[in-house]
Amino acid sequence: CSVFIPAYGTEAASEFVHVPLRRGINFTCLEVEEWKPVDYIIEEKYYIMVKNRGFDHIRLPVNLSLYCDENGIPDDGLLKKIDTAISLAEKNGLYIILDMHGCGNINADPDGEKALLFSLWEILAERYKDYGDFLLFELLNEPNNQIDTAKLNEIQNELIAVIRGIDRDRVLVSAAANSNTVWSLNGLRLPEDDPNIIVAVHTYDPMSFTHQGAEWGSTRYDKCAWDDSFAEDIENVLDIAASYQNESGRQVWIGEFGTYLSVAGEDDVSRYLSTVTRLCEARGMDGATGNSGWVSEHTTEMPAYGGTM
Repeated sequence: CSVFIPAYGTEAASEFVHVPLRRGINFTCLEVEEWKPVDYIIEEKYYIMVKNRGFDHIRLPVNLSLYCDENGIPDDGLLKKIDTAISLAEKNGLYIILDMHGCGNINADPDGEKALLFSLWEILAERYKDYGDFLLFELLNEPNNQIDTAKLNEIQNELIAVIRGIDRDRVLVSAAANSNTVWSLNGLRLPEDDPNIIVAVHTYDPMSFTHQGAEWGSTRYDKCAWDDSFAEDIENVLDIAASYQNESGRQVWIGEFGTYLSVAGEDDVSRYLSTVTRLCEARGMDGATGNSGWVSEHTTEMPAYGGTM
């Protein structure tokens, strides 16, 4: 994988990076405390499978703080698994986005936890500073609660400065507030002299379809068949993202979309995924299906799956 990386400078960038992340998939298993690390992320057959099925990138969500000792040092065995995942992506011609999928209790106590966030990214940036441009760093996943837009701008810009002190040209992936929703894009502030930053948003619209049968959240949704009218909900979200991309010049990447699979019909899910993909492509946008995306047609053999677009 190779992409033109503009030079980091001291004046406003005249050209922002655009990474060709057309079809992606989330390799989930390292981001939730109750899940055991699954060794499929170090088995090459899954990278070959992903490549052969037309994907060009993998998002690797990792909540590194779950694997730290009392001094905030990550488990070396876990880091070596991440090393292997990154190397297998490179070997198979795939981009890989290393996603900081949470950090302690940062959403409830951002000022108290940001030192850990910065420390973990210093460790990762130093470890991977000599890797090629197939590797991207996603700074933080779905900031919410006490991290409003103003606090996110503060934390992310401090973090960008920390990483840039180690790796000046790595492509970074910025979050948006309110759990990476498009509604927060216009308040996002990124360093104008840094062209190598793209922006991640997530969409699970319409929730009545994508979260049918889900057992979390304040609202429960019953089984729901796909209806073509749902496309309008998706279009409304993507139009906002596309408008931001066109006006700011920053690439917007759909880091998660998908649907919970416990009750959704496979044909309905395929229609949903096809609709999101088509609407993204029509707007010149990229992405990766989320934790529940790409049902059995794409990933039945995989112990965990998800995607981006």
